[in-house]
Amino acid sequence: MKKTSIIRQSTLNHFGLKEAGTYESKLHQTLIDDIKDGINNQYMMAIVGEFGSGKSQLQHMLEAAFLGQNDRPVFVHIVSPDKKKLNIGAVVDAFIDRLGVKDPGRSVNAKTTNLIPALGESLIGAQRNICLVIDNAHRCDLELFSEIRDLREQHYNGIFPLFSVLLIGQPGMESKLMKRKEVGWRTQFYHLNEKNGWWTFEHRIKYLQAVYNGAITPQAQINIASRTTVPLVMDQLVKDSMEAARAVRLDVVNEEVVPASDKEILSGLGLSYADVAEAAGVGKTTVNNYINGEQVGKDSADKISSAIEKLKGEKTQFKNAV
Repeated sequence: MKKTSIIRQSTLNHFGLKEAGTYESKLHQTLIDDIKDGINNQYMMAIVGEFGSGKSQLQHMLEAAFLGQNDRPVFVHIVSPDKKKLNIGAVVDAFIDRLGVKDPGRSVNAKTTNLIPALGESLIGAQRNICLVIDNAHRCDLELFSEIRDLREQHYNGIFPLFSVLLIGQPGMESKLMKRKEVGWRTQFYHLNEKNGWWTFEHRIKYLQAVYNGAITPQAQINIASRTTVPLVMDQLVKDSMEAARAVRLDVVNEEVVPASDKEILSGLGLSYADVAEAAGVGKTTVNNYINGEQVGKDSADKISSAIEKLKGEKTQFKNAV
């Protein structure tokens, strides 16, 4: 899938890039395979991640994975810019429009009655699964989730559930859904955060190498990956850094253009002051003082500086094997 860049083409050209590259990790593919399995089995699922973490990209990659298949699922998309405007009536209307249900009726009850056979026949006759996709689902009202669950679990000729659900939203959505246990307990959650292995420091480095091949020095890659945790913010930092480098006629983004403090680098690498103290053979207080710019003895400063470089090297060996 082609990446849409937020960086001006003239800036990319300056660094010898015709376009931004693409990056897909093994975790991307694992998640896509899991969600595909959920669609094929009519599960309720939720992709949860902070703004810019790659939720939309994952959704697009998911749908692209079905292209060319005769049994490609029917995706019914709903965007919720305002939770007050999204209700079960709007969901039913979206299904009816997407499935082409004729003469559905006027009331929600009538439309639902005519929708259920259409959902069932899609599974039995056309042998095509249906997936309801709701973006910005964290904004939706709790009652809507219960109503979607009720609609999904309607029976048609002994078959149920009638469709899968893919909710896409920001952190906090899981706790919200769990307030309605009949919904939360039925939902499989995919958390796009570093704690769950998503967009780790290693992934961030590989992303920078794949997308901005050769335009960023190894140390600058480390600095960018230390200061950012999600792709969208990373792209913005790269954009600013490239424009700054271009302004002074550099042909590569280096660590002088995009600096990072020892504190930021240690945090990005997941290293604690205790790790540094152990490697340097000094106390944690001494490391804390050094990192925060307070005066320490030259011998201790040299040991800490050397320890940080050693730990940084050990933590970033993977970047040479991408």
